[in-house]
Amino acid sequence: MVSVSSGPQLVSHLIKRLFIILSSAITLPSSSSILLADHNTKAPIITIYYDFNETNKSVTLGLVATNPPFGSLGVGFGRADMHGTDIVIGIVNNSQVTIEDYYAFKEGKPSLDSNISGCKSSYYLFDSLVNTSHMIFTFGRSIDPEDACDYPLTQNDSMLMAFAWKNVSNLSFHGQNHGQVKVNFTQGFQGYASPLNGSKGTGITNFSLHQS
Repeated sequence: MVSVSSGPQLVSHLIKRLFIILSSAITLPSSSSILLADHNTKAPIITIYYDFNETNKSVTLGLVATNPPFGSLGVGFGRADMHGTDIVIGIVNNSQVTIEDYYAFKEGKPSLDSNISGCKSSYYLFDSLVNTSHMIFTFGRSIDPEDACDYPLTQNDSMLMAFAWKNVSNLSFHGQNHGQVKVNFTQGFQGYASPLNGSKGTGITNFSLHQS
C-alpha cells in the first residue's frame, strides 16, 4: 500500500515506485501523466509516458495499466471524444501486446487506419510486457502527421486525450471503462492529468473499475 502525502512529492514518489517495479523489464520514457488514479491512495491505474526527439521529429510513448485482468488499452489524441480521433490500441495476446492504429469517425467501433483510403498504420511497437500486476507497452510515431488520420503529436501543455480499456482481449464496446483528460504533453512533465467537466474517468477519481 502506498503511503499518501500530497502535491509534487506524492507524484514523484509514485512515479519513482513505478520505475522501480518496471526497471528490470521495460525502459519507459521520462515524462509522464497519470490519466487515472485510485481515489484513496492516488496510486496510478493508467499512466502515459512520453519523450520527444526534436532532431528526428519523433515521439516515444508508453502506456502502463495496473488494473488486472488485462485485455486492451487505448488512447486517443487531440480530442476527448470519438468524433475524428486518432487512436492507438494495445491488445494483450499471450502475455505480450500488439498495437493497431485506428481512426474514429464517430462514437462506436473505430476503423483501422490501414482500411481507410489515404491512411496507413503510423504507430510502431517497441516493447511490451504483461504480468499479474502490469500491462506495459512502448511505441513510437513521427511528431508530424503522416496521413489525414494522424493528429500532430507536438508538445503542448493542454493536449486532450480520451482513453478506454477492457479486461478481455477484444474490441467490443468498452462500456463505462473510459475517461477524458487534459494532459501537459511536454518534455519533463511528471504529474496528474487534469479532469474534464463531466468526465467519467479523471486524473484522480473514485470511478469504480468495471470488469468487462
